[in-house]
Amino acid sequence: MIKQSAIAFAFLVAIVGSATAQVTRVEVYPIASVTLADSDFLAGRSNGQPVTIAGELHIPKAGADRLPAVILLHGAGGMGGVGGSIDEWSRALNQLGIATFAIDSFSGRGIISTILDQARLGRLNMVADAYRALDLLAKHPRSTRIV
Repeated sequence: MIKQSAIAFAFLVAIVGSATAQVTRVEVYPIASVTLADSDFLAGRSNGQPVTIAGELHIPKAGADRLPAVILLHGAGGMGGVGGSIDEWSRALNQLGIATFAIDSFSGRGIISTILDQARLGRLNMVADAYRALDLLAKHPRSTRIV
């Protein structure tokens, strides 16, 4: 029994050890955006309440080569921290050599969560945030294509 447990533990350590992504560089960027009602967004208006949100770029490898990048948006619970879905997706994609740009659409707006009150932020604001992040990433020297 002890031998089987030791083998199982060694296997688990090997899996966990190989699952840690090596992020070479983390860059944090401010993103100028706006807060709009969904109806204003759908009507093509762009004169909402100005806000500065933030995005965290995880570059998986050193060098000057251009990398694909994925923009990650959080859910109603916010960014989630270590072990949250944003963190897990970022780690998995970084292991594949793909940069990730996680956008925090809540903090700059003074929101912690919309789980209990979805009306605190119209769902289309995050779409506008993603487009603003896309503009920023398109100009980054290491970005080759955005997904």
